Amino acid sequence: MRRALYILLLNLSLLSCTVSHKEVESPLPPLDSIGIGWGIAAQSVVDLRSEPQYRSALSTQILMGTPVKVLERSDGWSRVITPEGYVGWTLELALSYLNDKEHQEWIGLPRLIVTAHYSLFRGQPNGNSQIVADGVKGNIVVLLEEGATHYRVSLPGGVECYLPLEDGVEFSHWVGSRSLTVDSFIATAMEMLGAPYVWGGTSFKGVDCSGLTKTALFLNGAVLLRDASQQITLGKEVVAGENFSLLQRGDLLFFGESAQGGREEKIEHVAIYIGEGQILHSSQLVRINSIYPSSNNYYQNSNKFLRAKRLIPLSKEDESVMLLKNHRWYFK
Repeated sequence: MRRALYILLLNLSLLSCTVSHKEVESPLPPLDSIGIGWGIAAQSVVDLRSEPQYRSALSTQILMGTPVKVLERSDGWSRVITPEGYVGWTLELALSYLNDKEHQEWIGLPRLIVTAHYSLFRGQPNGNSQIVADGVKGNIVVLLEEGATHYRVSLPGGVECYLPLEDGVEFSHWVGSRSLTVDSFIATAMEMLGAPYVWGGTSFKGVDCSGLTKTALFLNGAVLLRDASQQITLGKEVVAGENFSLLQRGDLLFFGESAQGGREEKIEHVAIYIGEGQILHSSQLVRINSIYPSSNNYYQNSNKFLRAKRLIPLSKEDESVMLLKNHRWYFK
């Protein structure tokens, strides 16, 4: 199994990256996968594109502190693999670069995760000093010291600054406190209500449909494949039943075009079932809709429902969903 995954990533590395969002089909890469080094996302939200040019489509995003494998660097751009196996191009200045030894040292350092929806890193431990960078929930930085009102931290790249105590938690403690349940998954996703729809988005600044499910699971300590077309391959398939009566809260509902007449199935959308015929999803913005036609907030594409999958509780046999505490790009 692992050898097959390695070969797939090797083939991806040798080809020019021509895949775009919703088309990548890559698994969790092993620690020793190919590459020329490591990168740590150095901005609150870093865009990955399908080609090394500004006009290329946004494929996905990674958050500050996300470790990536660097495959190549060319003309101010870097091609990288994300922790869930996604391949894309980003600007060189969006990353802090490490060799293998430095990456292992980074893993061993005390780190901090931003737990506020939005925060600011400042040059001094007060609310009036110069802003150094912005931060969003899920950003990871090196923790240097805990003061009376602020943490002193080091951003990727080594810039020292300060974050209010109420806006972050020590990373290892946070990871150890994660308990992925249906309730925690839905509660985290609900925190993103009203966030704008952003194609390729994976942060509180904006998300797409599969970015919502991926981000909600990450903030509960699990690394999930990126796209709806990948996420539908995970978990246990469940029968929706008449009028969706057999669904359970936390099930993922997939919508699109069914296979027929020689045409392959096309996955277009994913939503989180939250009970009583309602779904939480990113469609124009993160919102709640009903899958019942009689409801005044009926989701018009409910007739394109294909099937439902149940990821929680996570299956130990499914290598494509990994607990963050077990991911060797983050921890030894």
